[in-house]
Amino acid sequence: MQQDILSTTKKVAENAKVVSINEKAIGRFCKLFSLDNLVTAELGDATKLDISQHIGLVCVFNCVNFCFWAAKGQEKWATKINGEMIDGATGIFSALEEAL
Repeated sequence: MQQDILSTTKKVAENAKVVSINEKAIGRFCKLFSLDNLVTAELGDATKLDISQHIGLVCVFNCVNFCFWAAKGQEKWATKINGEMIDGATGIFSALEEAL
């Protein structure tokens, strides 16, 4: 499998000591995966962005999706989009989409 790794990340993959790829688990997942069982979220307005912007939005969202929780004793993070207060993952996705 390591022959399929990008040259820019191959050195890291070959020298990893704590993280490894479970090829058997990947194989099992691939055999069981079906688009028929995929659950999708109703986030965003697909007409606002082109495909390149959608891909960028999803990549950034996945990078920051864990960063919006409130510390103990603090108010939960939220944003107002189109007059509606939205929090959590939906709120961060909506804020990023609005920014684009």
